[in-house]
Amino acid sequence: MKQSQSEAQHTDVKDANVSALIEEQGNHWNQALVKAIFSPDEAQCILNIPLPESPLPDLWCWHLAKNGKHTVRSAYHAYINSDASPLTFSPNANSSSGPNPLWKQLWNLRIQPRIKHFLWRCCTGSISTPENLARHGLHNSDPCPLCKDIDSSSPHIFFHCPFATAIWKYAGLYEFLVEFQQPSWHLWIREFISPSFEGPTELIITICYLLWFHRNKSKFDSINMDPHSVVISARRLIKEFQEAQGWPERFSPSLSSHPLFGKPQPGPCIYVDGAISTHNNCAGVGIALLDDRGQFNKGLSKKFIGISNPEEAEFLAFREALFMAHNLSLSHFTIFGDAAFVVLAIHGETICPLQCQDTLSDIHRLKHSLSVAGIYWIPRDANFLAHDFAFFAKNMTSLLKWWSDPTYVHSQLDVFQQS
Repeated sequence: MKQSQSEAQHTDVKDANVSALIEEQGNHWNQALVKAIFSPDEAQCILNIPLPESPLPDLWCWHLAKNGKHTVRSAYHAYINSDASPLTFSPNANSSSGPNPLWKQLWNLRIQPRIKHFLWRCCTGSISTPENLARHGLHNSDPCPLCKDIDSSSPHIFFHCPFATAIWKYAGLYEFLVEFQQPSWHLWIREFISPSFEGPTELIITICYLLWFHRNKSKFDSINMDPHSVVISARRLIKEFQEAQGWPERFSPSLSSHPLFGKPQPGPCIYVDGAISTHNNCAGVGIALLDDRGQFNKGLSKKFIGISNPEEAEFLAFREALFMAHNLSLSHFTIFGDAAFVVLAIHGETICPLQCQDTLSDIHRLKHSLSVAGIYWIPRDANFLAHDFAFFAKNMTSLLKWWSDPTYVHSQLDVFQQS
């Protein structure tokens, strides 16, 4: 029987390396060969993997460690945190003495013990939310005491309720928390105490505690409080407790004394940010270029299909900024971004995630070929323009959009934010 073209191609490469799937000229995937060998879903996943601009040698990598090297420790922790492990951190895990690092992270938070206890109860499914009561046969159909909505579930109480939404917006965290939405309250709260989480964990948890406190005050005592006061109370509780303990301020790239903290620099400045859309399985990169007088010069929104990891999106943002600088022949320019882990990785102060190492190699190659004054971290609220460009990018229908007219930029982003 005569072999089909697909079967013949499969036979030719059965003993080949991954490099056989890459075009020698241009360093691109051989799409015809990939689609002939793999199933449509597998082929699409492979073709969505970004290739480095310059070829790199093949090597064995252990994907469960950030440095790509296998250790018994990494394999052990992978098992402990897997669904197969009886010690998985879950609402039904009543023992908090297990080896899961999330428990240690929880008890080491610099917040009042009563708030830690509240968090522990959330994680073990022992606060009296409707879903937890239902597990014990106690069905409660009372509406939300804060907004009278029929939905009084945990996601509603802590995020979707208009009272909760107003609090997160007053705290400047609403858009930030939208990116961490999870199908359940348990998974959502788990994000905030994960060791890899870079947000203001203490503030988020304290606000959740006060939300629950005021929900109960409203339900049982008919006492209400305005959202702005809740945010002020949360910040005050954290500040007073930490000062009473005599705790120094934790190390953070946001400290003005740290050399990687962004400060005004002479010459052009490039602001970068990355964002992802898990629903659309894509990433958006935003870049804003300001001239040496601090005036907006041009911007870029670029969309990457098949990228759903926020770390990859942030690394791609820095790489695209360097590509822009190269294409515009910029010199003595400074790059600012609000992703601390990327800035630290570029400067060799932290381990780069395995899936981002090729992009980091491109960043280093471009950085050494250009006259870069520095790459620094800045707070998110100082990176608003690149942030808006990135959010625009992940939702736009095209893959690329340039911005040049400042008036048009603000009008378009205003329309986008209101939609």
